[in-house]
Amino acid sequence: MTGSRRIPKKSINRVVLVPTVAFFLMIGVFYIILGACTVKYGMPTVRFDKDPILHIYPKIEKVDSVVWIADTFGSIDFGLSEYWIKGYIKLSDDNTEIANFPEWEPDANFTPDFLPDDINIDGDIWLRSEAFNKLYEGDVMFITEFHFSPKNLLLYFVTESN
Repeated sequence: MTGSRRIPKKSINRVVLVPTVAFFLMIGVFYIILGACTVKYGMPTVRFDKDPILHIYPKIEKVDSVVWIADTFGSIDFGLSEYWIKGYIKLSDDNTEIANFPEWEPDANFTPDFLPDDINIDGDIWLRSEAFNKLYEGDVMFITEFHFSPKNLLLYFVTESN
């Protein structure tokens, strides 16, 4: 057999192996990028800055800290978007005005649906008051429902744009 050339096994393995590995690496990189984008889109960032929240609720004073998240409803289109804010306002120990608000009523069925790691709500009852909501709601662009934890001096709020 003259003129016949035999291809070594090592060359065949490289010819098949290199493109196969490259293909799976590209799929892996694509999957990681796509997954990272999806996670960032669906999870709002936990924030600790007080100013945006206290700007919405200027009547709430003597605040130690704030923990909150915000996001939009549905898709974001051109123009104004509707959004929501949820969070906790940790009141100072000397904030007796809110703690002594006369119209708080127990809300036995309430449990906050935003539970960050640094907020402890174990063993406390939650109180609510329509009068407090109306008095402290703040800007007319927002509808807010407050719940108060007297043991932890926490105001939990859920706000929606109007």
